[in-house]
Amino acid sequence: MKSSFFFLNAFVFSISVLLTIQNANSQTEIRWEGAGPTNAQASFHDGTFWQGLTVPDNSDTAKFGSDATLVPGGTHEVYFGDFVPLGGGPVTAGGIAEVGRLTIEGGSFVFDFNSFNAPNGQSGGLRIGDTPLISSTLRVGMMDPFSGNSQFASLVVCGSGDLITENTTVGPSLTTDESTGDVTIIGPSTRWINTNSVSVRSANSGTSSNLRILDGATFEARSFGVSRGGTMLFSGQGTNVAALRS
Repeated sequence: MKSSFFFLNAFVFSISVLLTIQNANSQTEIRWEGAGPTNAQASFHDGTFWQGLTVPDNSDTAKFGSDATLVPGGTHEVYFGDFVPLGGGPVTAGGIAEVGRLTIEGGSFVFDFNSFNAPNGQSGGLRIGDTPLISSTLRVGMMDPFSGNSQFASLVVCGSGDLITENTTVGPSLTTDESTGDVTIIGPSTRWINTNSVSVRSANSGTSSNLRILDGATFEARSFGVSRGGTMLFSGQGTNVAALRS
């Protein structure tokens, strides 16, 4: 009887661990649809800009840069603070957004933590990753999953707020992927805290992926490094770069 009890407990524990792992690796993917010719500025917190009218949360993967949402040569501004459309309209309340994972497949995006067209509006921020079993919670630059084509992705983070991530890959994670990424954190009130590792990787072709911390921004990470010719640049008065303590 005693051995049967221990066996049952071990079985229940094994099922529990299996479900936890499956859960962490099977997040719902929700695509951004807010960037277009008539609405280059949009609020992260407004469901009308997301596939299925659903704002992703900490159990989801937020995906930016699908072909359907890219304006050729355009830059898409995503605001995390209070947001009022140009020309007026209801206020979308800003704040700290939390997602499980975020990928930018291609295109140029600005994540602005300030408010937009809302005097004295609240600022916001972005927290990515509550899933340590996933290798990269933030990816910038990756192969198009439908066509298999390599892409270039650019992300600028600015405004008064924090970007908090666990693991970050700028550029390709696969040797067969020729995509490249470019990340810039800029401004004295913008802070990026990466609680694990940051990797900047260039494509096999030699096209460089880049990370820039500029003009007073703060960057803190447990570890960071470059490979295959990736570059990191820290520049500007007041720019602060530090390694997090273990």
